[in-house]
Amino acid sequence: GLLGLSAFLVFAGSLFLNALSARKRTDNMEHRTLLLMLMAGQLGLLLSMVGYEMLYWPGPNMFFCLFCGFLAGATSAEWRSPPPSHTQPVAPSIMLS
Repeated sequence: GLLGLSAFLVFAGSLFLNALSARKRTDNMEHRTLLLMLMAGQLGLLLSMVGYEMLYWPGPNMFFCLFCGFLAGATSAEWRSPPPSHTQPVAPSIMLS
């Protein structure tokens, strides 16, 4: 009981704090907005769990896990690094014979 609750709170808190620090580090406004929306969604899910056994049922449990995955993916290093510079794409030439 208490050990599981504390492990869950550490997991959710570390995910939220990691997203908050990633939001402060990035300069991309779209990425900052995405992180803010995901953090607000996770906080809303956690607050709605207070009055309802959300993780007991499979549907809301999978939704929460998916949301945590989205938040973890948005804080990964690939999002923070600038995209590689590419040359202008060349349209494939179609030869008619």
